[in-house]
Amino acid sequence: MATFFICCSKYALSVASEAILIGSIDSASTLFNDFIVGGHQQVKFTDTKFMGLHYAEKFLENFATGGLFFQNVLFNNFYLQYGGNALIYVDHIPLGDFVKPGLENTLDFHSMVGYGLEITYKSFIGPISYGMSSNTDDGYVRFYLSIGYSFNYSD
Repeated sequence: MATFFICCSKYALSVASEAILIGSIDSASTLFNDFIVGGHQQVKFTDTKFMGLHYAEKFLENFATGGLFFQNVLFNNFYLQYGGNALIYVDHIPLGDFVKPGLENTLDFHSMVGYGLEITYKSFIGPISYGMSSNTDDGYVRFYLSIGYSFNYSD
């Protein structure tokens, strides 16, 4: 869920968060599918955007994200968005394993911070966006280019 706050005529602030927790007595692949995490765009309703990863770079079961982004109007029809988000996740553990001794050794939390920027031009064919991002997990720089509308959930 993202919330936008307009600071003044040329600046906006976006705060986003999402959390998924799945409880099951069966193994991870028995009853449910993993959720897609990554990318600048939400393609399906169940996808989670994460700056610092390509679309569908991670498939996760239990995770939480939070982000803070700023948007500036540079010129007429040109926008700059920049910021970062955090991700913490843990692999699926069947509920029956919680009563077994030694659970503290079973919970393996992973985390990363993603950050980047995106410049967008509002054209007659739709938004033209170019972005670059990275994360603290692998440090690779990822590039993003989008031309026009994709007619996905988020358009």
